[in-house]
Amino acid sequence: MAAPAHIHFPEKFRQELYDKLRIPGTDILDTVRVPDSSQQLSVDDLQLHFYWKFFPQQPRPYYILAYGQIEGATLHLHMGWKIAPDIHTAVDELTPLDLLRVFAEKYGLDISLGDHRTKFICNETIVVDDPVTHGIQIHNPEGHAYVQQIFTKTIPRDEGVQVVCALGLCINIDYYRTDMFVE
Repeated sequence: MAAPAHIHFPEKFRQELYDKLRIPGTDILDTVRVPDSSQQLSVDDLQLHFYWKFFPQQPRPYYILAYGQIEGATLHLHMGWKIAPDIHTAVDELTPLDLLRVFAEKYGLDISLGDHRTKFICNETIVVDDPVTHGIQIHNPEGHAYVQQIFTKTIPRDEGVQVVCALGLCINIDYYRTDMFVE
């Protein structure tokens, strides 16, 4: 997958990236422009692009995982994460979506899509009576700070509403910051 000609950092992304997580924007740019691995997820009319890259800095090497949507020649970033190499025994063998899944399983809050409760949703569909009460729900009983990335589409049906979730995760920022030594 070719690197996009332009990369747009939306204000919300900047706030999460710089203010809360202290991930250098230059690392995100380098990851998208020259990734070690890239992948595309297409669900209906939504296309998400994922990239990861290893940064061997010492004493703490890390991976950057970034993702967003391409419109024309511009990638509109949705999020980027700094991930420690010890998150998985063979990170280099993971696709970007697999790395995101492993990351969400470690740092994520539970989310529900209908009766299915998990920390990571990718390309799942359910039919519900009411998408407000039976659609996607975040479970955060301890009130942790979090960043959610949920991409859904609802389609009215004769019997209920079809909820298509291209991607869903909710990262517990309190736990992530503590584990990644973000002050």
